[in-house]
Formats: sequence, structure tokens, C-alpha cells
Amino acid sequence: MPSDEEVQEVMASGAPVVLVNNTVAIDDALAAYNAAQGWAGGDDDGGASSGGATEDSSSGGCGCRSTGGEGMGGLMLMLLGLGLGFASRRREV
Repeated sequence: MPSDEEVQEVMASGAPVVLVNNTVAIDDALAAYNAAQGWAGGDDDGGASSGGATEDSSSGGCGCRSTGGEGMGGLMLMLLGLGLGFASRRREV
């Protein structure tokens, strides 16, 4: 499989000139690999459809799930650390 999808030359003026376009070769190689792995994913234009989420998934996305509020503990810990850092600075003065 080619490593570059498209190679362009940029002129001093005007639009870039396409020297090599490997889009079809890359799409064909990926389709063959995906078929060999048993994965039929992707939509009609060759892109990823939903990042691996199944069609019956009501939330869409990549299938990662997180409940709200979990990041608040980390934020509080960071603010506590900053507060202690500033408090120790004041004592040295």
C-alpha cells in the first residue's frame, strides 16, 4: 500500500499541481484488508461510518462511555494542590 495518498507540487502562483494520487489504490488495499479481517465497516464514500459503533447503538460515537462527574474529583485535587502551593509560598515570606 502506498504511504502517500496524494503528492502535490506547489507553484509560486496558482493552484497546486497533483503529481500522484493513490486514493483508489489505498481504498482498494484497505477494503481487501478489512474483508480479510471480517470487518465490513465504512460508509459509501470510503470513510469510517461511526468510529466502530454498531448501527443499533442509540448514542453513536466510538462506543466509549463515561458518566458525568468523574472529572470533578481530578479538578478538585488540582485546585487543592494549587492552593497548598500558594499557601506554602506565603509562609516563606
